[in-house]
Amino acid sequence: GIRNLGEQVSKSNPDKPLEFHIFFSHLHWDHTQGLPFFKPIFEEKNRVVFYGRKYENSKFYDKLKVLMGDIYFPVPFDRLPSQVEVIEINGDEPIIIGDTSVTAKHLSHPGGCLGFRVEHDGKVFTYATDNEHPKEGFDSNMMELAKDANILVYDGQYTPEEYLDGHVGWGHSTYAEGVKIAEEANVKKLVLFHHDPNHTDEFIDENIVAPAQEMSPNVIAAQERLLLTL
Repeated sequence: GIRNLGEQVSKSNPDKPLEFHIFFSHLHWDHTQGLPFFKPIFEEKNRVVFYGRKYENSKFYDKLKVLMGDIYFPVPFDRLPSQVEVIEINGDEPIIIGDTSVTAKHLSHPGGCLGFRVEHDGKVFTYATDNEHPKEGFDSNMMELAKDANILVYDGQYTPEEYLDGHVGWGHSTYAEGVKIAEEANVKKLVLFHHDPNHTDEFIDENIVAPAQEMSPNVIAAQERLLLTL
């Protein structure tokens, strides 16, 4: 996670100024709780750029201030020692960082969510979790993000049976829908992500990965310390 990443990067670069670009899909707790423990944001030498979607009634910067407000954490967001920049994105134009392009698109999730398409040196990595599939067909934003991706990280929280049993409208999807999207978009490898907290490793292997691989062999489940080469 981001905490361990920060520890490793800071330890291996004790004096070198570093630059980080952190993209938020959304601000639900299960996607943000590691941020206050990302060591590089507490080092003056570093520059950290945060990206998040535009909100109607408040700025993304203010959302991050609430996330790290002084009643939740001893160092408020607006007092971080690092050089902080906050950029709001809405999916209209790709963001260029060096020779890497990042395109954001809105996904289907309560409160809003962004998916990201990262392109570098002819390779494509797509991150599209916390997304609920439509009742029929394919979502156009989802397909634009996934088209010809080398790796698609997709929301596979539920089995199809679990999804229909009280989880319609919760903003998540199934392994079966992930496989359909991957095949339609010509994705090379599908990585199922956002596992249900009540699912054990054994359940995921037997009831999600196994049936998904029966539909397509190019499917795996995300796990801690998984390293993939594009």
